[in-house]
Amino acid sequence: MAGLLAIQPRLGRALPTLLLVALVVSACSARPNSGSAGQDSLSTEATSTEATISNEIERRAEADGSVVSLNEQVDRPQEMVPLTVTPGSAVLAQLDDLLAVTERLRGHPFLETPSVRFVLPDEATRLRALKPPLGPGTAEPNVGAAILDVLGVFEGRIDLAAFYKDFYASDSAAFYDIEYRELIVPLAGAVLSPYDRWALVHELTHALMHQNFPATAAVYLESAGGMSDLPNALLGLIEGEAVLIQTLFFAEQNLDDRVAIIEEANRRINRGSRDAPQFVKTIARFPYGVGGDFVVDLFGRGGTEALDQAFSNPPWETRQVYNPGAYVSLDRVAEIETPTVRLPGYESRLGGVWGELGWRALLGQFLNGGRAQEAARGWVADRFEVFWNPTRGHVVFIAVIRTDSPREGSELASAVISYIDAALGMQRRLNSQDLQEWLEVGYAAVHRQASTVRLVVASNALDGRQTAGQLGILPTDPYPRPTGVPR
Repeated sequence: MAGLLAIQPRLGRALPTLLLVALVVSACSARPNSGSAGQDSLSTEATSTEATISNEIERRAEADGSVVSLNEQVDRPQEMVPLTVTPGSAVLAQLDDLLAVTERLRGHPFLETPSVRFVLPDEATRLRALKPPLGPGTAEPNVGAAILDVLGVFEGRIDLAAFYKDFYASDSAAFYDIEYRELIVPLAGAVLSPYDRWALVHELTHALMHQNFPATAAVYLESAGGMSDLPNALLGLIEGEAVLIQTLFFAEQNLDDRVAIIEEANRRINRGSRDAPQFVKTIARFPYGVGGDFVVDLFGRGGTEALDQAFSNPPWETRQVYNPGAYVSLDRVAEIETPTVRLPGYESRLGGVWGELGWRALLGQFLNGGRAQEAARGWVADRFEVFWNPTRGHVVFIAVIRTDSPREGSELASAVISYIDAALGMQRRLNSQDLQEWLEVGYAAVHRQASTVRLVVASNALDGRQTAGQLGILPTDPYPRPTGVPR
């Protein structure tokens, strides 16, 4: 699985950079020396409208027994059973040392010795390839491919699962398999290299997190593969934690080992990922870059105690990961009601919160990066819904976005309009102060009212216009379908 299961320096960023090391060391020196998190630590008071993830998982467990206990083993399908090799005593001694180092740096013990499977490098690559990728839209690959096509992210409808598998492909690096609660460690020599040990600390941090905070891991797995904001926010915390511990480990190594780690990390960069759409790369890099900065900020405020609080009350939206101050102050997630739309032959298949990351990624693929960031920064809340016609393969995407102010609503609407002009290649049919409409084979409309922006994009023009009418953007179906015109 991409993301939680493996480090990804192949995305173009060799993860502990000297800058990140400096940030972590600075955070260490700034945080309180006592066991208390200090006055800047996270508030433990939960919002009145949202339960913590732990309470939510407990509720689900009482309702349907859906939470797997820590010690319960999950049987692998035959093709997923690793062909293991026996490590020598030197490697086992290195593993024992890394287990102890991870516990010390994170401030938590392993509740039980994690399962570690040593395999040959080719076997690690084979096992990783069998794990289904969890990129945006993979939970419903046909629908996901259709919506990313209609939004202009890809040119045409692609095999989404195959794309993400290729995008996240790597050589034989260690990874933590969260589904089976095992570490897969490739063994290429009599000892683990400096890079191998550095990579393994990252994955051991995931294993330790899974043991100590199983609720957070469970919610991430339930939500991953969709197109909503929640799994990205959770992954920012999960990967950010592993980046922090990995970087603290890096800072303790001698100069020769640091150089070896950076050189090997750069060698393993997946060059093929550079040709992927910017939307995909922005989302893929977010947990490591922005998530790493988020966790360093928390660590500077209150050390590992602040991280514990964060895993008990994790961020629910990427806005909080971009802005740790919003998370620390426990700004509640604003809610927008799901728009009511009824289209004959269509089913509601994906929906939720698109989020600040989603808008930065989408706008940033087609606009100047600075403009995309500024436009998305005013985001307060949104709700998106994807409607799918399985018979004809048509798709309709709708979103209602709320911003901080009418000025920021105008700025976001302007950016969305520029994105549609650049991405969708349609002629603008209507251009008024508050409403723009594009109508050819496909359809798009952007409507702004004060601080709220509404967006409709559809692969079929008539269905898109009908949707805009039902949302109140246009009069309901002002142009009835002529007899004999196909959908």
